[in-house]
Amino acid sequence: MIETPHDNPGSTPTRRLVETSVSPEHINPADVAMELIGGSVLAKYYGPEQLDEAYRRCNLSSEQLELVRGNVTVGGGRALFHVIRLLKHGGVERDFGLAWTEYSAKNFGPEWRRAITDVIGSEGADTKMFWTMAPYILKTLVARGKSVQEAVQALGRWATTGISVKTELHKPYDTQGYWGEVHLLGLDRIVDEIPGGWELSSRNQNDVSHRLAAQEAAHVVDLLLKTDNPNKEPQLPQI
Repeated sequence: MIETPHDNPGSTPTRRLVETSVSPEHINPADVAMELIGGSVLAKYYGPEQLDEAYRRCNLSSEQLELVRGNVTVGGGRALFHVIRLLKHGGVERDFGLAWTEYSAKNFGPEWRRAITDVIGSEGADTKMFWTMAPYILKTLVARGKSVQEAVQALGRWATTGISVKTELHKPYDTQGYWGEVHLLGLDRIVDEIPGGWELSSRNQNDVSHRLAAQEAAHVVDLLLKTDNPNKEPQLPQI
């Protein structure tokens, strides 16, 4: 995916993304469930030396390296580890990792950050599916006319529709559901066949894990654009 400027003369530059092609045939989740990877160990990095080594392996430009070092990523340490993983993969995943790093802290105040972090910086099916779907939701939102910053804002609000191990600490299981199953808005079509979600298991965007994510992202974006309201507060957990 290629970044291009779409700016009005004299305005502050806004990064946008040019859509790249993904195989168009419809995928039935039931037909591919056995091909998808459900979970893997998340690599963690401790201290500046380990982080610097991780960034080096991402093959970032000097400008991109300055960006990831100079911004706070909403979601805490675990979110940063996910971002590094996506940056290493390149393509649509790197585009999202850079966008989330650049804009997430600018878009959300303390309450939003807490609600978002409770889902994307924890463990569970919705945590996994945020990091699986977010690259393609960002791509689809931008293709439909949203700026990258607006798309990141929509993704943060979308994250708060999920639950996780951490949200269960704030709300009992019987009031919110089981964190080992998917609850994020718009992913109801895959819950029966892939209740625990899946990961993007290849850097090849024609891999079935990518194609299913791209397909379902279009449905999620349909719902996000219908409910788009940047002033609406999330339903925050009660501590």
